[in-house]
Amino acid sequence: MGKIVIEDLKVCYDTRSALWDICVEIPLGKTIAVVGPNGAGKSTLIKAMVGIVKPLTGQVLYEGKPLMGGHAKIAYVPQRSGIDWDFPITVLEVALMGLYSKKYFWKPISKIDKQKAMHVLERLGLEKFIHRQISELSGGQQQRLFIARALLQDAECYFF
Repeated sequence: MGKIVIEDLKVCYDTRSALWDICVEIPLGKTIAVVGPNGAGKSTLIKAMVGIVKPLTGQVLYEGKPLMGGHAKIAYVPQRSGIDWDFPITVLEVALMGLYSKKYFWKPISKIDKQKAMHVLERLGLEKFIHRQISELSGGQQQRLFIARALLQDAECYFF
């Protein structure tokens, strides 16, 4: 079984260090929790791992290869604060975004793609909201929507 390896990771925001000297091996196929108080760097660590935040030093390896943002085997569910809730996009459109990493940019969304998205949205109790703008959902529904998007990526590793 593979693993994610973090070597000598350091992340700074401007001149302030948010993380430093992070070294860890995470086996794939396991559920791992990162816990700590507000401001401890939990979100920064995950953002660095998925390539949203660029580390000052160190690297993240996925099965021995550098992990860069947009990796097809990695799915990320952002915190609510990282979303533009006023963006004019529907529930179904957000869910379908989970399939984009497996499609060529010139190929339209197919009927089968929509069926896959509907199946996941049904499993998460969101099927009746598919035409709603995302800001019209409750906080819990919004989180489930981004979980649906991640599940549709059919990834090997999920970061929440």
